[in-house]
Parts: sequence; structure tokens; C-alpha cells
Amino acid sequence: MGTKSLSGQVRGGGHWILRWTVRLVGLLAVGLCLALPYEREVVGECRLVPLSQRGVRAPVAGEILTVEVREGDAVEEGTLIAILDDREYAVELATAKAELARLGAELDLLESGPRLEEVSMAREQLALWQVRLDHYERELVRVSGLAEQSAATDEELASAQVSRDATVHLVASAQENLAKLEEGAREEEVRAKRAELARVQARADYNEKLVGLTRVVSPIQGKIVTPFMVERIGQVVEAGELIAVVQDNSSLEVEIAADEAAAALVSTGNPVKVRLFSLDGELLVAEVRAVALSTSNESEIEVHPIRTDRESQLERSKSPADEYLVRVYCSLPRDHRLAPGMTGYARIVVDASQLWRELLRPIERFLFTDVWSWMP
Repeated sequence: MGTKSLSGQVRGGGHWILRWTVRLVGLLAVGLCLALPYEREVVGECRLVPLSQRGVRAPVAGEILTVEVREGDAVEEGTLIAILDDREYAVELATAKAELARLGAELDLLESGPRLEEVSMAREQLALWQVRLDHYERELVRVSGLAEQSAATDEELASAQVSRDATVHLVASAQENLAKLEEGAREEEVRAKRAELARVQARADYNEKLVGLTRVVSPIQGKIVTPFMVERIGQVVEAGELIAVVQDNSSLEVEIAADEAAAALVSTGNPVKVRLFSLDGELLVAEVRAVALSTSNESEIEVHPIRTDRESQLERSKSPADEYLVRVYCSLPRDHRLAPGMTGYARIVVDASQLWRELLRPIERFLFTDVWSWMP
């Protein structure tokens, strides 16, 4: 009995030591794992965007008459993309130029003054009307005397008065015309004519500019990425409407829609790991080039950058989102396999930490933000 009891104690003690040894080794292993270095990363969806892309929009309204490029064509800045109908603007320009010629001639007449022949003719005209006025005044006196003697009718007297009064007005008009010719054009008249000439000149310049704007050109160097360009011939576009998109694909960069924490954690130069769906998850290494200064709604990030504010607002209204993200842009080495629009995921390495610290970080964030906000 004693021997069996002793052996059982030895065996029991041996099991106790073994159990605690295993436990201590396990705790030590867990501690070592928690103390392992861990790269703190910010993760987000990403897409490839060109170095520069611009929408080619119609400067003025009109029908698309011709399209000079096709999808994939390389263009330079100023390359002709399309020609719009300019008939309306050309008519307005021709009308304005004709009016300019008329006003210019009238201004020349005002500034040069009347010719001697015109002054002489005005004097002769005044003298003629004065002679007629003397005649009609004598005639009126004669008819009035006869009317007092009942030798002339009332109709004859009225006719003589009308003739005399009409001639008085004609004499006054001839005197005024002669005075204007002798004095020349007033300074106010010349200024008014010049102002009218300037107004029409501005209208002509404006319409000439509109005619020039019917030739739609590329704003940057790049390639046309809009399909079915030829099919746009005959379409009527309004001013500001998109005709084509030009992308400068000489260099691509990664646009990452990162968690809003990236605004405080990510800085220029941080390494980035990128994996794209189209490359079957092949690892690409990039570097942070810039971080947006403000957060954006998720629906705003998904909007194409070449759209106008109105077009973007319409797009956001279709799929509203409550999550706010930060745009992060990363430089990426040129690779012929890459194309704008490719999507995937990216991990931005923020700093080096330890595993235990990263495991506690969500709990710490919850305690110091959510729980803190609940406190009275």
C-alpha cells in the first residue's frame, strides 16, 4: 500500500509539473507572438487613373458637322477634335460687320464736316423759302382785305393762312439746317456715334469668337478614349456638353479610397502594396505621392473626375452613401500591362508596431470615442 501510494504521488506530481510546463511554454509562445513586429497599415479599394485626363466639351451649342479623331488616336494640345455648325454665328458676324461699315462712314461724315457745296445749297434753299414766305404773306394780307369787304370767301382766307404757316415752318427748318451745316457736328453727336460704333464692334468681336469656338480642340496631349466618335456626327450638343475624353497615359497613378483615419496617419513617401484583379493579385509596390486635404463621401469618390458638378450631383443622387473616405494618390512605375480604370486593393504601410498593440487599438478607439461620448 505504501509503495503504491508513493508511486502514485510521483506520477501525480509528474503530471502536475508537465501541465504547468506546457502552460508556461504556451503563455511564453503567445507573449512572443504578441511581441512580434507588425506593420500598421491602412487598407482601401483602389483604381488606376491617368496622369491627366480632360473632357473635351462643346464651347458653344450647335450640330456636330465633322469628327476628326477616332478612339485610340494620339492628339496634341490644340489638335482639332470636331467642328460644330457655325451658320447662326456667321450670319450675326456678317450683319455686325455691315453695320460697322455704315456707322464708320457716318462717323467720318460727322468728323469731316459739311462740304462747301452743301452749305451753298442750304443757303439757296433758305433764300428760296424766304421769297416764297414774302409772297404768301402779301397774299394773306390781300385776301384778308378782300374778306373784310366780303369779296373773298372763308375758304380762300383759310387757304392763304395755311400756305403762309407751312412756309414759315419750311423757312425755320431751312434756317436750322443751314446753322447745323455752318457749325458742323456737335461733340456730343460725335461721341454718341463713336459709342454706337464701339457697341457694334464688341458684338462683331463676340460673334467672331463664337465662330472660332465651333472648332473644338484638345486641351491636353494624350489619347482619345471615347468610343463611337464617328456616330456623334449630326448630334446637336449644348454648350458645355461632353464630346470626348482625352487621357494622358504616359504615367499612371493609384487612387486609393482609404479609411478616414488615413487623413491623420498617411504621409507622403509611405510605401504602398497594391494588388489588382486584372493581374491576378500580383503584388505591385508604389509610394504615396499626395493625400487629399479633406474627406469625401463614398459616392463622391466613385464619380468620374471629368464630370461637371451638376453631372456629379445627379450621379451621387442615384447611389447615396454615408461612409467618408480619403483619397490617397500613389506613384506607380510604368507597366505596359496596366491601363486606366483597373481596380483592386491597396495597403498603405503607416508605421511599425507590435501585434498586441494593433489588437488593442480597436478596443482603445471604442473606449476613448464611443464610451467617452456616452459619459455624462
